[in-house]
Parts: sequence; C-alpha cells; structure tokens
Amino acid sequence: MPYPNEHAARLRDPLDFDEFSRVNDAGGEGIDFIYGINDKETAIQAIRFDAILYTPDEAKKWLEDHDFTAILFEDAIEMDEANRSVLKSPQSVEAIMAEKEIRSGIPMEFRADAEGEVRVSGYAAVFGEETSIGDMFTEVIQQGAFTDAIGRDDVVFLINHEGLPLARTRSGTLTLREDDHGLFMEAMLDQRDPDVRSIIPKMQRGDLDKMSFAFFPEVQSWDESGALPKRSISKVKLYDVSIVTTPAYSGTEIGLRSLEAHRQQKAKSQAARRMRMKAKFLEDRDGDYAKPQPVLGTDAIVSAQQNEINRDAVAENWRLGPAEASVDPSANAEYWNDLAVVWSVSEAEARRRLCANCSYFDNTPEMTRLMEDVPLDAFDMDGGGRGYCHKFDFICHNLRVCQAWERKAYEPEE
Repeated sequence: MPYPNEHAARLRDPLDFDEFSRVNDAGGEGIDFIYGINDKETAIQAIRFDAILYTPDEAKKWLEDHDFTAILFEDAIEMDEANRSVLKSPQSVEAIMAEKEIRSGIPMEFRADAEGEVRVSGYAAVFGEETSIGDMFTEVIQQGAFTDAIGRDDVVFLINHEGLPLARTRSGTLTLREDDHGLFMEAMLDQRDPDVRSIIPKMQRGDLDKMSFAFFPEVQSWDESGALPKRSISKVKLYDVSIVTTPAYSGTEIGLRSLEAHRQQKAKSQAARRMRMKAKFLEDRDGDYAKPQPVLGTDAIVSAQQNEINRDAVAENWRLGPAEASVDPSANAEYWNDLAVVWSVSEAEARRRLCANCSYFDNTPEMTRLMEDVPLDAFDMDGGGRGYCHKFDFICHNLRVCQAWERKAYEPEE
C-alpha cells in the first residue's frame, strides 16, 4: 500500500522476515532503511524516502546510483488522502479515543457584555515548559505541535471534557491559533444556551478558571538521560479544549506505555544494528573470524595471533573496553555512560555488566590451563582475571565488557 508523505522502495518480500527495524537517515537525510530480521540474516528489506526532500524520480535515481533494485516502488500519497483511504470502524475510533490524554492548569480569561455575548479565551497549552507528569516523567510541548491540528481537526469546547459542546471550530464559534507562546483559544458562547447560563456565575466567581486540552500524540520522542524520562511532543491530534474545575493530568499510564514502546523499539533497533555489525565483521575478516587455530593439540581456543585480530575487531565493532580497566566506581565515566545509552539502563547498572558475569565468558580451570600458553600482552595487565569469550573467540578479562554482553544464568545446587 502507498505510504503517506514518503516514497517506498521494496527490495525484498516482507514475508521473508520475522521482524523489522527502521533506521532513520541510514542512507542520508530523509532516506530511512527498513531492515528485515530472521534467524539467518539481517537485510535491507525496504527504503523510504521523505517526499518533501525527494521526488519519485530523484528517489529512483538514488536507488540506481547506489545499486539497489526495487521489486516495487510506490510514490508517496498526501496524509489527508491516506486518512480517507482507511475506513475506521466504531471500535477503532473508540480505541483511539481511549488513548487520548489530558493536560491542564492554565488560567483563562472570561468576559461577558450586556448584549449577551460571552467570550472565554486563554492559552490551552504553552510551548517549551517542562512539566512533571505524575512524578513519572516530564513533558514538553514543542512549538508547532498544533499546526496541523488547527487546520484539520474539528475541535469542541467543553466543560471538564464532557457533555455537549458549547462551541466548536467547525461552526466558527471556537477559534484556535498558535503563536510563540503556545496554543491560544477563544470561544464565543451563547447565553441563550442553558449550559452556558449555568457556568457564567461559576466563571465569574473563579470556580471555573483553568484551561485544559485533550489530545493524542502523533509524533513524540523520549530522552532518558535525566533523572526522569523526558517526553517531547511535536505533533498532536486535538480533540477538545475545556474549562475545568480541578486541573489534572490524565493519561499518565498512556504516556508510560508510550515510553515502554519507545524502549522496545530502541532495543530492537540496537539488536538489528549489532546483527548488521556482526555480519559486516564476518565479511571484513573473510571468514577468519571465529575459526580457532590449534593450540597445544586442541582446537578449544585461537592462537595468539588470531586472538589479537579478534580482540581488535571486537574493540572496533562491539565497544570492547574500557581500555584501562579499573575497580574505581567513578573511572571511565564516558565509556560506561555510552554503554548505558546502548542498553537503555543507568550508568550504575551498566557498570555491573562485566565479562565476569557474561554467559560467553569462560574462566573454568580447564580453560585457564589452555590460556596459560597464550602470552600476556599490554591488554592483560590491568583487566583482572582472564577468561575466554566463546562468542568472539578471544581472551578477555573480567573487568571489561562489550555491548554483546548476555546475562550468565545461575542454577543453584539442589
């Protein structure tokens, strides 16, 4: 099927793969690779081109210049056309509405004149302010997040996000606009409406004095480098703006689900990247990697020369380190912070993941005997006890690690 706002070049049948990972800008700005993954290979299954940056002819020219042959090429379609081509069932609409979130707490302005016209105005959202959501994560609304919604969504003005609309954008009684500060709204209310008459004294007293909005995040990103995960929202679908009695943040659990989905996708992307790196590693080494050469009549470990080759390759491709191992909990902060990002854990947790507790690390007495015949070098001097890595076939050390670390299983004695 055609995709909204991006040209799609299919290189392989998606049925050849079990799962997929998307790497943005892998081919340059606006050129994303879709990797297919199965138990035998990781390969580029499709390439997507940003339709704003590339015409269909330019995308096809890029494919030709880079020796890619598409089995199917589909031009992008406009977002509105994509939306029209999908028939939403009542169940799917209900599911989307169940995922809407509410943000509130911004004061509003109320004016009523003698001629019966009531105006309510204020900022339903403010750009760039970092807000704590239930002490679980922080959130920032980026400037421009409502641009598409203002011209696209039929937004209503409600009381506490419930009931019949008091105004709406489609009828012209609710006006929305963005400026440098945020999303500004103005509603013209009819005093002949009993619902409006019932809230006028409450607004005059200040019982109803805060603005709120209900939305669905269409484009968002997460940053977990701080004390709390930070969510940045750059595009939303807007359902309503409301005047509310008690400001509240509804949808915290929805945001947390979004964070977990982000983490899972990040983990898949990292796994696919590691698989691609390993495939490149094998190709670059012309098959020599992981082929132990006999030592003392056994093929259990590689020779000293092959050991150095494999070790250097792991350092280059799998972040083997730190270069100067240390038991100091503050040493090599940059190295451990980089691995923490790769693994989506804290730096403290990353430091706990060592070759010493990796499932591939073998320091049994039998293996230690074999390693004695491979001479020590500078890499061995500060790395702690030696052990053999069965994943990459080289001698490592218990105070070092690489990003291929896997937890060692522990089975207590019965």
